Amino acid sequence: MLKKFTYFFLTTKSDRRAYLTMLCICFIYLILNAAIDHFVKPEVLNNNEAFYKEYLAFKERIALAEKAQNIEKSSYFPFDPNTLNFKDAMQLGIEKKLFNTIEKYRKAGGKFYKKSDLKKIYGMNDELFEQLSPFIQIQQKKKQYQNKKHYSKNKTIKSKKQNSQYYPFDPNQISAKELSDFGINEYAVKNWDKFRNSGGKFYSEKDVAKVYQLSDTELEKLSPFFIFPEKKKIADNNTTSDKKAIQLFPFDPNEVSKETLINFGIDRKTAATWLKFRSSTTFYSIEDIQKIYGLEADKVEELLPYMQFPDKNEIAEEPEVKEIPIIELNTATIENLVLLPRVGKKRAKLIMDYREQLGGFINIHQLKEVFGISEEEFDKMEAYIQTDASLLKSIDINTTETQILAQHPYIDYAVANSIVKMKEQKGSYEFIDDLLRSKLIDRKLLKKIAPYLSL
Repeated sequence: MLKKFTYFFLTTKSDRRAYLTMLCICFIYLILNAAIDHFVKPEVLNNNEAFYKEYLAFKERIALAEKAQNIEKSSYFPFDPNTLNFKDAMQLGIEKKLFNTIEKYRKAGGKFYKKSDLKKIYGMNDELFEQLSPFIQIQQKKKQYQNKKHYSKNKTIKSKKQNSQYYPFDPNQISAKELSDFGINEYAVKNWDKFRNSGGKFYSEKDVAKVYQLSDTELEKLSPFFIFPEKKKIADNNTTSDKKAIQLFPFDPNEVSKETLINFGIDRKTAATWLKFRSSTTFYSIEDIQKIYGLEADKVEELLPYMQFPDKNEIAEEPEVKEIPIIELNTATIENLVLLPRVGKKRAKLIMDYREQLGGFINIHQLKEVFGISEEEFDKMEAYIQTDASLLKSIDINTTETQILAQHPYIDYAVANSIVKMKEQKGSYEFIDDLLRSKLIDRKLLKKIAPYLSL
């Protein structure tokens, strides 16, 4: 029995080779299978990522379905984007946000002149524009009355938008109610009236364009109907109407009061400018009057026949030499200074203020640095003034600060800062000439400021 069993396992050489080959093949298969599992891992999709992708796909399907529904519901019809209302926009499939953008554009004065203008609106996509484009009908307004010579008072034009009537008018005479009826916004109407009430006149379309808050669109509507009278006619109308209420009489421009100027038809602001200008000079001719800021040429021509100017020679020859004492400028009071020729209380106050800023006058010629004192007026005072340089107030450059030093009329902030910085970096000054180390100070400037500085 044992022999039979052992015989069963007896193999030939060729059988053994076959077995060995099969074992090698199995071994190689097992190795390759293990290597593939180790080096090549299957892509496993994250659960969250898979869910998000599925959500986006679902949302896109819903959007497409809604869009298709809206297209079915939308009923297209001809429309003008310049007059499109909210209800019609919804029927055309225009979203509320996009309509609000169109509305803001129109309120700001924007206008659609051609189909492609609508495409420029923010939020208008190409697909929606292509759907609306065949139905866009923009009404082009015909330009009428291009030449003012063809104006006719009997002709009127009705505005389709505001049902108002336009007709030729004078911007200087039209009422606020008429402007409102033309569709002009209330702020522009108020500014229009305010400009006229302050004495302003409209002589051309450029003058009307200066009205604050009047939009270009409103100006474009009104411009064909402007009728501007000539400047002379406006001046004549004003003078004839003013003469009934204003009584003019001869006056000296150097002595006239503010109330009298206002009664002559000059506004309060210009009257105040007149008096302020007069405090620093003398009016000898019409050329001097014309220098007053804000005084209209028409008003100057109206008042000219009544103006009585002083004679320069007579004023120069006034025998006041013996009556005026010699005045020391560094100690003079207002009462002393008003004794000088052509010096009133206001000018005396200006002299004292400037003296305080300087720290005192070194010489009498510094008086010409006071605002309003001309060379001619100084010549009249020169014989009656003197200075005492020992009374000067000086600034200690070793202890002062930049802000204090910069308040002096001869020293600007850059120079003052340079003086203080050099002291901080190199120590206290021993001599005034040490200031020449600054690049901003030369010998000429040092000579000018040295009397007002100390150590």
